[in-house]
Amino acid sequence: GYHSSSMYQLSRTISRVPVPAIGMTGGALMIGVMIAGTGFLSYLPQGIFALVLCYLGIELLWRWLVVARREMPTGDYAIILAILATSVAFDFVVAIVVGTILAAILFTLAYSRLDVVRNRVSGRLRLSPTERSERDIATLVANGHQTLVFELQGYLFFGTANGLFDRVADEITAEGAEIKTLLVDFRRVEGMDVSASFVLAR
Repeated sequence: GYHSSSMYQLSRTISRVPVPAIGMTGGALMIGVMIAGTGFLSYLPQGIFALVLCYLGIELLWRWLVVARREMPTGDYAIILAILATSVAFDFVVAIVVGTILAAILFTLAYSRLDVVRNRVSGRLRLSPTERSERDIATLVANGHQTLVFELQGYLFFGTANGLFDRVADEITAEGAEIKTLLVDFRRVEGMDVSASFVLAR
C-alpha cells in the first residue's frame, strides 16, 4: 500500500490483484531518487507523467460519475456532482467543506424520517403495574382514553423531536380528543441533543 491515494489507485488499476512487483518497483524508484536526487527524474519522459495523471483523472471520473451512478442513491450522487463542480469552480478545500456540509444535511434528513415512536397506546391498554381493586381498575379503564402514552426509541435530535411534537400536537388537538395526561417513556432512548430538549419542553 501507499500513503498516496493516487499511487494506490494507479497500482490497483495496473493490477487488480496486488503483486510484489508493484511495491518493489515503487520502492526502487524512491531509493533511486534518494541516492541520485530529484535530477534522476529528469531522465524520464515528461509525457509519461502527463499521461499517468490524465489516465488517473479520467479513471476516477469514470468510476465516480458513471459506475457509481448505478450503485448510489440520488442524494449521494448529487453530493458527488456538487463536490466536483465546487472543486472546478474554486479549489479542493472548499469542495471538501461543501461535501461535508451536504453529507451532514443529507444524514440529518434521512435520520429525521426514522420513527422514534416505538409504541403509542392509550391509558385503557397501559394500566398501572400497582395492584388495585376491581373498582379502581374499572375507573382507570373508563377514563383511560384521557391518557396518551408514547414509548420512544433511538436518538432524539431536532428533526425526530420536531416530528414527535407535531404528532403529539395532532393527537391532542384532534376533534373529539379528551387527552388530559401525556406520558412519554424514555427508557429506550439512547440520548438527545440540546435542540431536542427545547422541542420537548414545548
